[in-house]
Amino acid sequence: MQGRQHVRLTQFSDYSLRILMTLALDPGKRFTIGELSKRHRISRNHLTKVVHRLAKDGHIVTTRGQGGGVSIAKSTSSATLGDIVRSTEPDFAMAECFRRNGFCRFAPHCTLQTVLSDSLRAFFAVLDQHTLGDLVRDPLPLQRLLDSPAGPRKSASRSPARSKRTFQPVQ
Repeated sequence: MQGRQHVRLTQFSDYSLRILMTLALDPGKRFTIGELSKRHRISRNHLTKVVHRLAKDGHIVTTRGQGGGVSIAKSTSSATLGDIVRSTEPDFAMAECFRRNGFCRFAPHCTLQTVLSDSLRAFFAVLDQHTLGDLVRDPLPLQRLLDSPAGPRKSASRSPARSKRTFQPVQ
């Protein structure tokens, strides 16, 4: 199955990163959940859960009442992507042998867990090299996409480099 390998974050993490990027683009502004929901085409109910978690983890600040909303916490722009992903993903049990009380007959003599652990460390080593601020360093193109009424358009024809995103192990 060469070329069909996928490593995915949960939708929750994806939404969390997009919301944090939006807030980081305009750090002085408060956004309502309704505004964010509309801009990103995310259901209000799902977004409310994302915002709750991001606030609980200290990534954003929520303000109730008239003129309230959500804004980026001052320290979040310097947070590494690794820190954010660790706080939004439920676990990183890549195989049965990673799970507590997991069962695998090969466990006593298998090196798969070591290989997967190494790949997970490499994954986080890359994420830990980048901050949320790095993602919004060139804000103008991102801001234009957010401000366009239709939002980003999905292209029917993607370039080959973008259409097949595969996990490339670090060597």
